Amino acid sequence: MKSWFFKGLATGIVALLIFLVADMYWTIQELIKKMDSTPIPYIKLTIYGMLIGILVEWFSLKAIFQGNFKVNWLFVPTLFLMVLAFIPDYYWFSWFGVGKPWFVSPFRYRESQMALDIITGILLVRSLTNNR
Repeated sequence: MKSWFFKGLATGIVALLIFLVADMYWTIQELIKKMDSTPIPYIKLTIYGMLIGILVEWFSLKAIFQGNFKVNWLFVPTLFLMVLAFIPDYYWFSWFGVGKPWFVSPFRYRESQMALDIITGILLVRSLTNNR
């Protein structure tokens, strides 16, 4: 019974976060039209994406809360990805321009940054548990 409750709760929270992501994405599009470079919506969008990634690993998250907490080697690359994830896409354009270099291209688009946010959330939970 408890297992179904937590699965349902995690699913409901992820659905709510997906709605918040869509709403924040719309807000960002409006800010782009106004040429407003406020970083707060980008930060919120990154946090929503990381929370989705954290809740995808709900079983490991549950294990962390039950005391199976251990920092492993994944924590260092997770911190690096987290720093990259919090940089808004317009900074990547201003730093590197359009079209070059190829390894910066994924950071220039909000959609690929959302994938990075979710992966970072998953890695964060996996780096704090000893289940794997």
